[in-house]
Amino acid sequence: MEDIYSVITMLVSGYLIRYSLIFAGQLWAKSFAQTVSFFILPIITFVITKTIYGNIALSLGMIGALSIVRFRHPVKSALELIIYFDLITIGIAASVKNDYAIGLSLMTVVILISLKLINKNKKENFYNISFNEGVDLNQVEIVSSKKIDLIKKNKNLKSLIN
Repeated sequence: MEDIYSVITMLVSGYLIRYSLIFAGQLWAKSFAQTVSFFILPIITFVITKTIYGNIALSLGMIGALSIVRFRHPVKSALELIIYFDLITIGIAASVKNDYAIGLSLMTVVILISLKLINKNKKENFYNISFNEGVDLNQVEIVSSKKIDLIKKNKNLKSLIN
């Protein structure tokens, strides 16, 4: 029962931190990938801690496995890295206590599907570009020998330098 309260605390905390970042003007936190990250990463960490608690061999193995993924693999997005950590954690947790692996797997699937269904009817696009996800301040440079009125009148134009 205590673990259920912990999971609820983690989910609420992830949401509040995400909302606070968006409120503070950090638009990168609005993307689907970042939203999933705020919900899944605390649960992954919780399962890692529960799994390796009191076992030095498991803790060293976990550090080694996660380090290899982080530093040897060219990760394109935060969500991709979190899913790799998730899968490694499920594998290690399954060898120690299967309940943790099953719980993490179910929570990951529920979070991914729930967030996708919640955002299904919104017209927002979820960007796939790492570090610029959800940011509406990306730049496009256009070089032209004459003025282009269509660009000047565009409602999405943030600034124009002649």
